[in-house]
Amino acid sequence: MSSNRAWADRQRRIGWTLAATAVVVGATGLTLQAVATGLPFDPRLVTGLGILLLGLAVAALMRAGVATRASDTTKRLAVEELDERNVAIRRLAGNRAFVVSVALTYSLLMWVSFAANGQLPEISPDGLWYALATAVVLPLVVYVGSIIQAQRSM
Repeated sequence: MSSNRAWADRQRRIGWTLAATAVVVGATGLTLQAVATGLPFDPRLVTGLGILLLGLAVAALMRAGVATRASDTTKRLAVEELDERNVAIRRLAGNRAFVVSVALTYSLLMWVSFAANGQLPEISPDGLWYALATAVVLPLVVYVGSIIQAQRSM
């Protein structure tokens, strides 16, 4: 029981730490948007990172809240998170997603390099944005798909 409570307490600490970080990062982003001009980057990216961190904080706090209300749920969540099989599945899925991410990034870098030499057509700013978005989203899809596929096959 103490390990279950420790798991719930750790989730709560993670959630509040992420929430505090999200508030600081989000406030920094909003301040940059209001005050700073001529930055070499879009300050909305900083605000977006704060929003992402806030979402992660809410998820961790919700898990901790569910865990403290029902001890059987806490036990099940702690066992599933630390289960060797689930850990192995997450690691395998992470490896697959990493390989996809590296392949996409390498391909994009090679394209830009060859385009700089005139051997391939230049990528438009919109095309570059879509390529970078794909390099972020596709590894996530591969990660989730690998976890689902491994859970079904085992």
